[in-house]
Amino acid sequence: MAEKITRDAFIYLPPKNGVADDFAQCGPCRMFVPSKFLPEGFDGSRCIIHGSRVVIDEDDSCGFMVPWPTPDGSPNKKVMQDHANELAKEIPGSVTPEQSGLVSRRVQCHRCEWANDTATRCGLYYQLNRKMPDKFDLDVNIEPHACCNAQTPEKKRATLYDKPHG
Repeated sequence: MAEKITRDAFIYLPPKNGVADDFAQCGPCRMFVPSKFLPEGFDGSRCIIHGSRVVIDEDDSCGFMVPWPTPDGSPNKKVMQDHANELAKEIPGSVTPEQSGLVSRRVQCHRCEWANDTATRCGLYYQLNRKMPDKFDLDVNIEPHACCNAQTPEKKRATLYDKPHG
């Protein structure tokens, strides 16, 4: 029997340092380069993996968000400047916005259609476990400020645990 799929397949990431309203957004990502680091001629911020031509905002998000490994999550200015220097060379992106899942919106579990009212349980994980128990073993417990690559803009939450999502 094959191993069951766990939550890791969805790249579920909780914030390291407790509540972080900007966690999973581009701003605190180690790949993000604010416009102030870029030379003249660059209008807007960029991301080292999306390359020189894709404009990125602090509140955008993609599936490649990687928090800074510093103890407090603060950026390393030398690394940001090194990334800016590379971007100044008009480098192509390693991935397209479509490949990375780049969105121009706020993400996190508490903003997701699949979260229960307190954003402590995930309805998607619950439904997958219930409908395909031979394939999935997903921890349904989530944190409000965490995020995964199945994050879906909130529409309604009333019956996610009672009826199949549709």
